[in-house]
Amino acid sequence: MTRRIFQFIAIISMVVLLGSCKKFLTQDSLTQALPSDYFHKVSDINSSLAGMYSAFQGEMKSNYFYWGECRSDNFNIGGWPNTTIDELAVNGLTATNGACSWAGLYKTIGRANNGIKYIPNVAKYDNTANQTVINNAMAQCYAMRAMCYFYIVRNWGSAPIWTAPYEDLSQSAIRPRASQDSIINSIIIPDLQNAYNIIQKGQTPTVWYIGEGAICAMLADVYMWKNDYASALQWFPKLFAAKTPTGTKSYVPTGAPQLTDIQYVANTTSTDPAAKAAAILAEQNLWKANFLAPQTSVESIWSIHWDYLTNGYENLPVAVSQSNNPVAQDSAVFVDWQKVTADIRWPVTYDKTISARDKLTKYLATADYKNTQANQYLVMYRLSDQILLYAEALNQTGNSTEALRLVNLIRTRAYLPTYLATDPLVATQAALQTTILNERRYELFGEGKRWYDLIRNNMVLTVMDPVIKLRQKRVGAAQTGFGDPRRILWPINNQLIINSQGVLTQNPGY
Repeated sequence: MTRRIFQFIAIISMVVLLGSCKKFLTQDSLTQALPSDYFHKVSDINSSLAGMYSAFQGEMKSNYFYWGECRSDNFNIGGWPNTTIDELAVNGLTATNGACSWAGLYKTIGRANNGIKYIPNVAKYDNTANQTVINNAMAQCYAMRAMCYFYIVRNWGSAPIWTAPYEDLSQSAIRPRASQDSIINSIIIPDLQNAYNIIQKGQTPTVWYIGEGAICAMLADVYMWKNDYASALQWFPKLFAAKTPTGTKSYVPTGAPQLTDIQYVANTTSTDPAAKAAAILAEQNLWKANFLAPQTSVESIWSIHWDYLTNGYENLPVAVSQSNNPVAQDSAVFVDWQKVTADIRWPVTYDKTISARDKLTKYLATADYKNTQANQYLVMYRLSDQILLYAEALNQTGNSTEALRLVNLIRTRAYLPTYLATDPLVATQAALQTTILNERRYELFGEGKRWYDLIRNNMVLTVMDPVIKLRQKRVGAAQTGFGDPRRILWPINNQLIINSQGVLTQNPGY
């Protein structure tokens, strides 16, 4: 980061960690460096966006996995566990767990709120801050605020609402929680629709920033969370029409996803083993470009940038270090997936040696978990994710034929046999829905999606109860299974409750 960016971050770090009554503001610091005194140049806009993305990036460093994966059947306790994964693996969460705080998300919201309030003022001082520049920056702030609230409602349900910077010491820093539905309908969806309306259309996005396609993907994701499939279906075509980060084309020029849209390498019908192996390797390399070099992939939509030289060693909790990994693949998926020998994805998703069950190599070149200086780019959205969500929405609204075609598209790219419509695994709407979710599990393994997929489809107890009973058995604990369904939500960090002086109450079940 530039010195200018660090200066900006220092300024906006005055914003309270919302939801707490601890005021990290002082009257002196407010009078010395008000945000209104800062936003005078386009470079200030860029610095403010960098600060916002930096806050989100830092929050995703660990919680991307803890929130989206580590409560699911994908991952379990590794060889060097910490308290966080010990509790997650058996649904034994406590309110002191390190991942149960929303403070980092509210810090990002605070920075987005600063941008929303002050970015338009730059036009008064800098004539290069035209309406397009302002709108594109504002769209990213609105979308980021929505994304943070989306994580909050999925994890904790109801929560306080802040849509303006905290700048007045006479204003209470404590707010009661609003309902999940209220936050989704009055903040998340309007923010995203506003972002889409003002974002510049038809532009080549930078994959590290929220662009036109990412906003569409978020809206589709939110409506799928609401099980509002008809509304979700309105956003997939808009996403498909947006340009890829490579700038060569829209994601789906025909409007209906094809193999060519997800970079399929044909030539697997050859009887020459060398030719077949070469085609598979080429396909694996294209697939891994989503994680190793997302800026080069026509499938990428939005990824989180993490550069070792700027940000240091990321040290993600999910299996990318040479040793001391707290999290490992669940033994069942680790073994069972390898039995599907035709699937070209698992060999480049994790290290298959039994001693390396804690080595998820998806985000790194195969041996690079030994390299503490490797850059790691977490995927927020990519095209295969959206195609499978699209298949879900189509299936739920009665178009099983197209839904099955999309599932088979993803399977063909993975070099797996396709399903016939008469196959019991896809012959009914319910069966096809389960198959789609299974395909999402493998295609998006380690991408922060599995836990939310289970919640969204009301499958947490069905899937996780037997898994948790088995885990409890292995450690000699009582086999109570998942237990109280209210514990699908996370507990609120105890310190936040204490700081709120009784305004915040703990989620039921904790």
